[in-house]
Amino acid sequence: DGEASCHITFEKDGKNFVAVGHRFGVSLFEFTKQFELRLVRKLIGHQQMVTAIAVSEDRRLLLSLSNDGTICCFTLE
Repeated sequence: DGEASCHITFEKDGKNFVAVGHRFGVSLFEFTKQFELRLVRKLIGHQQMVTAIAVSEDRRLLLSLSNDGTICCFTLE
């Protein structure tokens, strides 16, 4: 299903992003200068709904937690 479960916004390299958790992973979007969302990447790695998302202080890693009991770590480089 296309249901969003959680989200987090952050800035990296002068750009603004939103990461949206859903079933199987996280979709990473960039805010454009026209105030639209552009899909940058789909981060897949879970078997169930993502329940939490965090970004490391240095903005190099994104972590997601799922109802399936797994934690995934994705690079944002």
